[in-house]
Amino acid sequence: MNRRSVSAGIFAGILCAFIPLPIQIFVAIFLCFFIHGNLPISVASTWVSNPFTYIPLYYFCYEVGAWIVGVPVNTQGQPISVDFNIILTDFDGFLKQLAELGWKAIGPLFFGCALVGLVSATLGFVAIRLLWRMHIYRSWNHRRERRLKKRS
Repeated sequence: MNRRSVSAGIFAGILCAFIPLPIQIFVAIFLCFFIHGNLPISVASTWVSNPFTYIPLYYFCYEVGAWIVGVPVNTQGQPISVDFNIILTDFDGFLKQLAELGWKAIGPLFFGCALVGLVSATLGFVAIRLLWRMHIYRSWNHRRERRLKKRS
């Protein structure tokens, strides 16, 4: 455990946490071998996205992706909505509407996840590096003060 492996593990884990598929941990493990990251930290940091945070996290990623790509939320420029009352009357129409909605949303969602994941992983990497350096600096100062106190 050193600052390079921990920060690389955090980077890999947070980057993979934004993959909207259930293969996040496996991709984080694979990526960890290439960047020489700490494997347990990488696996643990993929839990940034968990069943409690999926909906707000992926909604935010979708909004970022739609804003960057410039795709309107739907063809009329209105927020995406699914008419759930259609389930009772026309289930095939509901499935068609849901599939159409999915294909419109998948591009901005994946682009937003990639962008937000890369930015978040980079911020996590830099934060771990800075915090680790600050901890070492404080340890050195503390040891130096103890030595000076011991001499006097």
